[in-house]
Amino acid sequence: DIPLPWDASIPPETQAEMHRQFTDAAAALHTFDWEAQQLAFLGVPPDRSDPAALELDRCEETLGRVALRPYPVLREVIAYLRARRPRAPLLSLIHDDYRMGNFIWRDGRIVAFLDWERAFIGDPMADIAFTRLETLAGWCSIRDDMAHRYTEKSGIAVDEERVAYYVILENLKATLVGLTGLKAFAEGRTSDLRLVQIGRGAHCGIATLAEQIGLGK
Repeated sequence: DIPLPWDASIPPETQAEMHRQFTDAAAALHTFDWEAQQLAFLGVPPDRSDPAALELDRCEETLGRVALRPYPVLREVIAYLRARRPRAPLLSLIHDDYRMGNFIWRDGRIVAFLDWERAFIGDPMADIAFTRLETLAGWCSIRDDMAHRYTEKSGIAVDEERVAYYVILENLKATLVGLTGLKAFAEGRTSDLRLVQIGRGAHCGIATLAEQIGLGK
């Protein structure tokens, strides 16, 4: 089974066990020795204590490549995030789509995670933030008791200030994914109407990002 965030049929006791294993897997992922396994090709930040800079460079490049019209709010979001980059005490292998819908549940355990194409080397708080994105998290987010469990299992403290920063950055990246699909449809490279719907959602995400950085207040 691949449990989805909106699946209300999962019994509470199974939800609780799934949530624990989801958290434990994040702890294992973030303590995985990516250097020994030669995963530096995923992109190691030049300044290892400043991984957000590389992510923002990627966002800026993507925006320039996929925008069908000017998006001044998104450029303002990038500037806001550049000015507030947090320092990271360590780098981890980051899944970057760490959520329900991306793991396989079989015989009472998580046996695999799916969709690794967004993986990168960065701040583990980015994955913690991703689990808290409202449209994707469902009931399987790493916060409160699960944040404490994550720290116990990994030895990595959950820094709520860094998590809050990466919630904005991950929302920005999700918006850019939507704009990428929208451009593919507009250029006739696909006829999949789901990409139009995702693109519409991305435009709604721009308003959310504006609120998150205080524009209009």
